Parts: sequence; C-alpha cells; structure tokens
Amino acid sequence: MESEILTQLHRRVLMDFLDVLILLKLNNGMLSDYEILSHIQRRFNVPITPGTVYSCLHHLEKNKLIREVHLAKKKAYALTSKGKKRQKFYLACAIRFWGLWQTSSYELKTQLNFSQKYSS
Repeated sequence: MESEILTQLHRRVLMDFLDVLILLKLNNGMLSDYEILSHIQRRFNVPITPGTVYSCLHHLEKNKLIREVHLAKKKAYALTSKGKKRQKFYLACAIRFWGLWQTSSYELKTQLNFSQKYSS
C-alpha cells in the first residue's frame, strides 16, 4: 500500500511540475519532443503519454518560454531568453524550498523522536 501511495504521489508531483522539469532539462541544449519524453520516462520511471508532453511543450511555446527549432530530420525545442529567466527563477525557488523542506523535516523528526521517547 505504501508503494502505491508513493507512486501516486510521485506521479502527481511530476505532472504538476512537468513544465518546470522541461525547462530545466532544456538548459543542456536543444531536445526533440521524443528526447524530452524519453528522459522523463527514464528519469522518473512514471508512465506519461506523448500527448501530455506535447501539450506542455505547446503551452511553454505559447508563453514564449521555448521555441521550436527545425533541424534536418526533426524539430527540437530550445529555451528563449524569457525561458532562461524563468528557469533561473525556478532554480532559486527550488533552492529556497529545499532549505525550508530540510528545516521542516528536521523539526518533524525531532517531534517524532520526542513523542516516541515519552510515549513508551
């Protein structure tokens, strides 16, 4: 049961932050839609449909965060200057969130240890 809950939580986080993950992945350079999809499936081990990725790419392109680049046999996506700025903002937020998460985790562990120590 815990494994199932963890899988569901993992999928929810992935779906909620798919746009952020795509922007972060494009930091390494241009990628095709297939390369983005493959990376997400390999990295997060969560089944995701091509339509979900294409929809997110379309949304990012519509908001001028990425642009489509036509290569010889395929199209790829690259960050725009606006996308690079957004990506930097997301990274700053992630670092701040991680710090808050670590602090909260420490406090929670401390409280759990305290309650276990005195509940026996």
